[in-house]
Amino acid sequence: MKTKASPLVSPCLESTRCYLTCASRDVRLSCNSSAKVCTKNNLADSCSNINEEWSIIPMEDGLVALYSLKTKRYLSAGAGECHIAAVEGCDSDQQRWKVEPSSAVKGGIHLLSAARKQSKLACNEDGELNLSENIYEGLGETWRIEFLSGELCYLSSQNPHHDVRVRCDPTGILDVSENWKGWEVFRFIEAGDGSVYISSWTHSKYFLSSNSDGRVAARKKRTADEKWLVKKSKDQPGVLIISQQHGKALATNGTRLITMDPFDILASGDGGDVDDGDSKKYFSGLWDLVAGNKNTFFVASNSSGKCIGSSPCKKAGPSDAIMTNKRKAWQQWTLSETDDGSITLKSSAHNLYIGVDKSNKVTLNQNAGPNEMWSLEESPHGGIYLISDEHRVCLSCNESGVLGAVSGKDGAEETWTLVRSMSSSLSEPWWDLGLLPLLLHVPLHSW
Repeated sequence: MKTKASPLVSPCLESTRCYLTCASRDVRLSCNSSAKVCTKNNLADSCSNINEEWSIIPMEDGLVALYSLKTKRYLSAGAGECHIAAVEGCDSDQQRWKVEPSSAVKGGIHLLSAARKQSKLACNEDGELNLSENIYEGLGETWRIEFLSGELCYLSSQNPHHDVRVRCDPTGILDVSENWKGWEVFRFIEAGDGSVYISSWTHSKYFLSSNSDGRVAARKKRTADEKWLVKKSKDQPGVLIISQQHGKALATNGTRLITMDPFDILASGDGGDVDDGDSKKYFSGLWDLVAGNKNTFFVASNSSGKCIGSSPCKKAGPSDAIMTNKRKAWQQWTLSETDDGSITLKSSAHNLYIGVDKSNKVTLNQNAGPNEMWSLEESPHGGIYLISDEHRVCLSCNESGVLGAVSGKDGAEETWTLVRSMSSSLSEPWWDLGLLPLLLHVPLHSW
């Protein structure tokens, strides 16, 4: 049966990190090591400052919590007008905020306290924070969001003769590579005007940049030269990566990067001859945006904490799946979707598919037949159910790590978490977050 990469899990999204800047004074919301919430005027500093980094955490009823990455505390609105603090817990309306658009600045927002319904987080002329009940939409109550996180992708050339990815090394040198590793992963960050900034994920201070002459480089800046438009080609597979400032599209000849007229790329079917000194070389400018984890996951049991592993199939029949505490190549699984919407889980190391037979035994097979087709459903226990399409049983693992399949959906033993598997140079703790929002609620990629 033909399978394809599953659109259900294609976005490789980071947890939201951002700066919050007051529109009236261009100062950032900050929380120092003493957990004091204040504002800082360091916008000219090209280096990031973790004191000003906040994570936006969705809560119930459309509210959010603002989490300081420096202090691991939550922004809290106290009882007094000027009492803005950072506290350890997030268990009351004082730590919850409603985000509303502001008409004072394009793209600006208001942060309204859930505990004090009409009070907005504000900054006065002296840079001091307070809760304002001003009914007018002033700059002091308006904040701009500058995103630091985004979607992780490989920029892979569509041209079959140029099987290469864009790469950024630790010194900021851009080139292309045949690898699928950490240096080839890039972060696409929303700029707020329909464009994106594209930064190296491993070397995050470097941003993809171009000039009017078609030169491409990595720079430690976020200016107009670093803004890009991602446009899907109407008649051909792939996307164009176009400089918003200069109108030229990213292209490669398999050895280096330039920008060129996007009309030349589309008119010739992919690219065109470009004068390259003493010779002309063919450049292609259509790209695949491949998820940073290539749809590869560890499948972890919520009950035992162990992951499903595979072993080499040394006989013609099915091989048994195993549970293990390790997270190595044998525990990595690629999720793909069949033409009829079923999901397959294929071992990245051994090319074997997880299945279940008529006796409810979990198996590994070299081919994906009816027994290897699965559906994903939301579990109320903080994860997903993996349900056999053929036998309507749930994949299960008890606290002792015994793997099986059962007819009911009773609790944690039938609940699983998909943990993204990234190149070792990219490992960060947040990848252990449950990915149910991506699997069930995030719209398909719009590019």
